[in-house]
Amino acid sequence: MTIVISRPIDYNEIKPATKITNDWAQDIVDSMLCGGLTVYDLSGTFNREQLEYCLSDPEVDTFIHYGHGVYDCLLGGNNECILDDFNSELLKDKIVISINCDSAKGFGEDAIEAGALAYIGYDENVYIKYNKAKQPYVGFKESNNAWNTLMCTGDCITVGQAFNHMIKLYNDWKQTYMTNGYKDIAECLDKSLQSLIILGDETVYLPVMSPVELLEYNKVYPK
Repeated sequence: MTIVISRPIDYNEIKPATKITNDWAQDIVDSMLCGGLTVYDLSGTFNREQLEYCLSDPEVDTFIHYGHGVYDCLLGGNNECILDDFNSELLKDKIVISINCDSAKGFGEDAIEAGALAYIGYDENVYIKYNKAKQPYVGFKESNNAWNTLMCTGDCITVGQAFNHMIKLYNDWKQTYMTNGYKDIAECLDKSLQSLIILGDETVYLPVMSPVELLEYNKVYPK
């Protein structure tokens, strides 16, 4: 079982969105390696051809993208289009999990038509709320990484179960922030949740990992 993880960084962006999603995806890489999976880790700056090379490996069964996207494509570190309708056939027989804005409705549907088994992603904006230290509140990371948290149990997990666990974590964190007086953060989480969708076959199984003990996040709520 081989995974391709695309986590570009746009070094020219004003807000550190891709630096943050790159960091989030580092947890995915670490857990999958610890869980015995083979990982192509495309981090920082890479191009379309490098991604295509990795996806061409017949052993690859899952593609994960943490970064930017637009309606009809996924973007690399310099806002280069790295996956679109012209190379979406590389996703045939693969599961896709794409943590980025806008692309699930357009590109996601293209990927399913090209033969992708299932696609989890967002059809509108993904929101991140920052604290005064300019760090994202932990609920955003945990909600977006929830599918991987479930995999780390070592159980056989379907894409549908992974999707539902993301929804559960979003709702749990919304409730936590509301209870602690952070209504604006809860509302921001809800906006992302409303654009989270799943396409394709929800019964297909994600790669099975050996059980991995996750690091506990520092669950404080800085003002």
